[in-house]
Amino acid sequence: MLNFSYKVRGRCLIVSHHEKETPRKRTFGTNEDALYSDMALEKESVMVFIYHRVDKRIILVKQFRPTVNGDVIEMCAGLMDKNKTPVETAKEEILEECGYDVQLEDIIHLKTYLTGIGISGPPQYLFYCEVDESMKAADGGGLKEEGNLWKCEIIFFNTGWISITIEEAREMLNEKEVNSPSSVLYAISWFLQNKINVP
Repeated sequence: MLNFSYKVRGRCLIVSHHEKETPRKRTFGTNEDALYSDMALEKESVMVFIYHRVDKRIILVKQFRPTVNGDVIEMCAGLMDKNKTPVETAKEEILEECGYDVQLEDIIHLKTYLTGIGISGPPQYLFYCEVDESMKAADGGGLKEEGNLWKCEIIFFNTGWISITIEEAREMLNEKEVNSPSSVLYAISWFLQNKINVP
């Protein structure tokens, strides 16, 4: 059984959940004026913006996403583990996906925001870290077994990590269409403003 709680704020149902992604239909409002909403309850997640301070490149992840039937450029990311904090989950994902072993104190929390608010709305924790080759501990590329959990995890195939230059990141912000979630564009904007364009 799902472990979730909710409270009504005005006419809105606020759902908090901690189980696997599960479709649900919720009813809220008065009996005379009931409203219905389809939801896909999802776990909280983390994303990490990684900057290679020696190569001066941004490390991203390229994945095939069936929902868009193509490759998407994303940040290193993963679902929250039950027994780990957001920053511990971020550290684990950096190693699994990109191969860098980063100390917890070097992973900086930037912001927490909601994702997929049209159908799910779980919090996502955005982090920033810098790496160099002395921290390289594995090849990265994600865990094969996670990419094959078709029935109980979000379907994805990790095709590897990539890196882009600062100029390429600027170009992404100016493109009319990008194969990336909006969180990537936000993180690039934050990075350019706070780490690169600082007087």
